[in-house]
Amino acid sequence: MRTEVVETFYSKDRKRRVNIVRQPDGSYSYVEEYYFKNELAEIDGWASLGGNPSLYDSLETARREVPFNVTWLASQRGEP
Repeated sequence: MRTEVVETFYSKDRKRRVNIVRQPDGSYSYVEEYYFKNELAEIDGWASLGGNPSLYDSLETARREVPFNVTWLASQRGEP
């Protein structure tokens, strides 16, 4: 079994996103990415903002906890 994206949240401007992924062992984690476009090289796509060591026991726990680590997601949801 490989990691699998199970849910994605986009920023309002659609330039950032968070993918919640299920790990092979059944735990969950997330990856924050940003959208880039290089017109000179004629490429675009999503790039990771780096690794995240957080692991969650369930999808519900990941949904609840990820906004504490991703500022734009918390503010977008109206959380402090």
